[in-house]
Amino acid sequence: MIFNFSKRCIKYFILSLSKDRPFKFMKESAKKLKQFFEQTIAPPFCNQCREPLKKRDALCALCLEDIKPLVSTTLEITKKYKMRVFCVGAYQEPLKSFILAKSRSDNLACYYMAQLIYNHSLFKHLEVDYIIPVPLHWRRYAKRGYNQAAEIAHYLSKWSNVPVLHAIKRIKATPFQSTVSKEERFENVHDVFKLDLSEEQRKALQGKKILLVDDVMTTGATLVAVGKVLRVLHPAEFYGIVLART
Repeated sequence: MIFNFSKRCIKYFILSLSKDRPFKFMKESAKKLKQFFEQTIAPPFCNQCREPLKKRDALCALCLEDIKPLVSTTLEITKKYKMRVFCVGAYQEPLKSFILAKSRSDNLACYYMAQLIYNHSLFKHLEVDYIIPVPLHWRRYAKRGYNQAAEIAHYLSKWSNVPVLHAIKRIKATPFQSTVSKEERFENVHDVFKLDLSEEQRKALQGKKILLVDDVMTTGATLVAVGKVLRVLHPAEFYGIVLART
């Protein structure tokens, strides 16, 4: 099988040279080789039921049907600013496992979360100028090795060509939101974020449409806290997007 595949590559290479298209061929061949080895060495499978897939997706068609869809919700940042938050579905399986993967420092889950948001939410229909991920405190970042919100944001940026801006810094280490009561969550993230922008970047954000990205939303306290910091830039509109919410 591998021998036949190599023969085809050589044949196409010779033909491409005769047509004066070597660079295009090399790019196409590299893509085919990558796909071939991915299918052979690390074949794709559903992350929920483990069934094999024809291409690398987060979930198979049957497991996608298990996602409980939710309508968007609106958070009040101030009386002037509201934030409409979109998600793929409810915080339950099969989405829950992707979010909990961060506790194992499973960075690959970020790719799948971004893929699900990109393909199964209203992300593609949103007109936004900048994507801003919710930041982690540096100590938590050092322990985990990455920020899942930032990883998701960068994939979404790559696929949509909307730039990512790391506009917010987390200045206080706080308990996980999941470890405090719903009543305490707004207080838990009070005054923990600040702007981390140059003067030029501040001007660039004024009057723009901003999309905040995180992995999960419960009460919305974190998104509201970040929105309150960003409101001083007088953006035109706020949106939020997460993989799942309760």
